[in-house]
Amino acid sequence: MKREVIKNVPSPRGRLDGVQTICHSELVSESISKKTLKHLTAAPTDTGSHKNFVILNLIQNLKIFGSLCKVQGDNVGSLAPCGRGFGRGGKKVAFTLAEVLITLGVIGVVAAMTIPTLIANTNANKFRSQFKKTISTLSQAALMSKAQYGFDFADTNVNFLTTPQTKFGEAHPETEASFWAIFNATLSGSTYHGWFNFSDHGYNHSDVVSRTYGVFEETFYYTLSDGSEVHFSPDPDNCHLEPGETIAKFYGSSCWGWIDVNGPTKPNKEVTCSNGDTLMVGDENYQECVVKNDAQHMTDIYPVIFHDSTVEPATNAARYVLNTAK
Repeated sequence: MKREVIKNVPSPRGRLDGVQTICHSELVSESISKKTLKHLTAAPTDTGSHKNFVILNLIQNLKIFGSLCKVQGDNVGSLAPCGRGFGRGGKKVAFTLAEVLITLGVIGVVAAMTIPTLIANTNANKFRSQFKKTISTLSQAALMSKAQYGFDFADTNVNFLTTPQTKFGEAHPETEASFWAIFNATLSGSTYHGWFNFSDHGYNHSDVVSRTYGVFEETFYYTLSDGSEVHFSPDPDNCHLEPGETIAKFYGSSCWGWIDVNGPTKPNKEVTCSNGDTLMVGDENYQECVVKNDAQHMTDIYPVIFHDSTVEPATNAARYVLNTAK
């Protein structure tokens, strides 16, 4: 019988009867016949056979844990670790270059299909939640002004045509009834900026101002504490709705404005319908509007109407975003 050579037999049991075992070592055996295996399984009668018995148990333990190649024919072929990263005979194996490139290609295709959608959905959720928050904040401001100072958006009588521009940042409800006075007194943490000119700020007027609700090239605006911007016309006046009237009454009026939910950050475009009409709410030619969560339609600017003690969406697209959860 050929001499058996065993080096560092791997075993989950660690150190057994003086036999050093470590992980990821090699077990080398040459031509161990079935007769030899039978000899090794014999009950230990002396120190030598006891050692053989221990070694065989180690081999069987490795086989149980899937770490040895199976016996083939009359010999135990290459009793070496056959676990992950090893082939028959203990040889290391790896993916071919073609396999790696194919895998990376598949991952790239999946990423190209899913990442834009994930980004669009994330931005849509962010824009929607910020719009709802800002429109609620403005309505609360009007209610607070009405409760504390006795006037809201319907009762304002001071605007750019009647008051010098330099006083707007100092306006207060105790001295005048104006949009500026309402915002200065109730919007905690807000900042007044004065005039907003589209071209000076790099905005495209047609991207921001829908032809269905406003004609002004300039606005006044505030930045709220959360970074959103509130824009309104230079001469808001008589922003009141009688019972039964709709905001279509304010078509082309001075009671309109818009909210930019992320300030100067792009895309700086008005939200539009992907299906239906973006017309002003209450327009007789209205068709049901749906705004998809994509970069083309779900954007960051939302037209609004200020009236009485409330602020509400001016267009069907903005109203759809306000009334939907996703």
